[in-house]
Amino acid sequence: MVAFNARLSGVAPYMIRWRYAGFVALLVMFYFAELDQWNYSRRHPWFEQTGLAMAADEMARGIETGSGTRQLGVLLIGAFGAFVLTHDRQRKLRIRGSLGIAILFFFLWTLASVTWSDDLDLAMRRVTCFAILWFAAFGVASHYRQREVLLFLFLAGLALVCLGLIAELILGTFAPADPLYRFCGTLHPNQEALNCAALGLTGIALGDAERHHRFFFFSASALGIATLALTKSRTGVGAFVIALVIYKALVSTRKQKEFWMETVLLLSAVLILFCGVLAFVNQTELASLGERTVLLGRGTEEVDTLTGRIPLWQSGLSYFYDRPLRGYGFNAFETPQRIIEIERRAGWPASTFHSEYFDLVLGVGCIGAITYVFIILSGLRRTLLLYKLHRTQWYALECAIIAFYLATMFLTNPGRDPNIPTFVFFTIMARRGLLREPELHTSPTLYLRAKVWRQPDLGPARS
Repeated sequence: MVAFNARLSGVAPYMIRWRYAGFVALLVMFYFAELDQWNYSRRHPWFEQTGLAMAADEMARGIETGSGTRQLGVLLIGAFGAFVLTHDRQRKLRIRGSLGIAILFFFLWTLASVTWSDDLDLAMRRVTCFAILWFAAFGVASHYRQREVLLFLFLAGLALVCLGLIAELILGTFAPADPLYRFCGTLHPNQEALNCAALGLTGIALGDAERHHRFFFFSASALGIATLALTKSRTGVGAFVIALVIYKALVSTRKQKEFWMETVLLLSAVLILFCGVLAFVNQTELASLGERTVLLGRGTEEVDTLTGRIPLWQSGLSYFYDRPLRGYGFNAFETPQRIIEIERRAGWPASTFHSEYFDLVLGVGCIGAITYVFIILSGLRRTLLLYKLHRTQWYALECAIIAFYLATMFLTNPGRDPNIPTFVFFTIMARRGLLREPELHTSPTLYLRAKVWRQPDLGPARS
């Protein structure tokens, strides 16, 4: 196993324990920054079914005061980023083309949005948190190799999912047979779905890359996929399927036989499992079985209103028309007063609009939202070009992670609060747009208007 770790990280074996100690420290910091709670499953308010949702005034007080634990976790993450930067002087900051310029412009725009925000304290806290996470992501991307960061995403996802399972088993809240049950572990099910999807996706990629440990990685991936289904997060499941299809579509160009064999085995296993379930299902329930399967066991009335999101978005449109270009400050639209007002309009309290795109438009206006989407698409394009040149699973996995982030932004807010999958996404963007890498030159022979590296982009600080 030591030889495997040395080969995976590209450093001497005696240094691995210190670099992995950084992973453990970063995981603990995110545990506090994410506000993971051991007993979350015991008080999880299956909002629609039990009516135990947090009241608007209680939610408003939480936003107004903030969380000291989260602030401490974010500060420690920033300190970790500063620490790794001081121990790595080989990689320098360099603005790389339009992507790097767009990243800097977005930072300046978010900082400027504080000046026209209605709640200066809230806007400053949100902008500071975002800047610290990006700073730490730049430090990690500068210090750690590309493969090490993706391995960290796998190990962190495995640790958080296992911790959530252990917590629910100890508390007696693990009840997958209950139709109202949603796996949440130590987080809200929609947030836990990010960790489950990250575990499932990285486990498949690492299993493809490391032949000697395929069973371990694929088993962990299966655990991630199973728990993802138990979260009943339709957005998470849909985004995972999109990311997995993109990853397989990229890597299957040179491994067609293995791809089709894995697909057939997976479909066969699902079919066998489905047939086994049918034997125990009442015949009168067979008509709605497919419908319930597609909806992940959740009610059809939730689909008609996207779990209440459409009324929520409608209540926010009038605010958008007032400030379409500037917005109300980065992630600072939902002030305590507006949360109470939105509850009266939409019928339920919400601290976000449950759509990253919608919150970006209200927070930094059309200018900031368009810039942020451009950053993601430009990073995806550049990562795809690197995969076309090097044909490694790492770039294919990064393309899948970016696509997953894009998809989850439609109905959730992955970038609103600190979390490890979003942090890894930030490191990918920082690596593509803010780190010194070999120059680009035009090569029409690769494919239409493609650009290739003169030297391989290994991504590490010590390549």
